[in-house]
Amino acid sequence: MGSWGHGPFDNDAAGDLLAEAGDAGSPARLLRRALEVAARAKASAYLEIDEGGAALAACELVAVAMGHGAADSLQHGAVGAIVDRFTASPAHVEVALTALAR
Repeated sequence: MGSWGHGPFDNDAAGDLLAEAGDAGSPARLLRRALEVAARAKASAYLEIDEGGAALAACELVAVAMGHGAADSLQHGAVGAIVDRFTASPAHVEVALTALAR
């Protein structure tokens, strides 16, 4: 049974992304990859829930790193540790906005 909720980190795909990013020395490449999967998906193509959930979590991590995330995002223990090791670049912001629109 999976976990689901309304927040960007309240699903299995987001949990997997947080765990993987927590283990990564630098999460920048991993987050970029999760964002690009959604950003590059054709508008007419179905976006799988796991890809969308990971992309949404990555978008929130970029937002938090830029000082604009949801107030409760840092309540998730792994988020603060990941953001402490991640500097969001303008390229991350650009692909996050494209992924979020998707």
